[in-house]
Amino acid sequence: MTRYQNSQMIEVEEDFFSYLTNDGMTNEQAIVKIKEQHGDHWEEYIRDVIEKEVTTIHINNKGDIQ
Repeated sequence: MTRYQNSQMIEVEEDFFSYLTNDGMTNEQAIVKIKEQHGDHWEEYIRDVIEKEVTTIHINNKGDIQ
């Protein structure tokens, strides 16, 4: 992956998480905003990031479930 792609990925993630924390948007509202500002490809990327986070949380919490 090129340095440009890496910096763009970081920028899109920062925008997304800023919408959630600073603007109080829901995931879906923030995704729509990402799509408007960055395009369809980045919407898909953010959905993948969310899925990865949910999976990681599930795996980490699996040991806590009894």
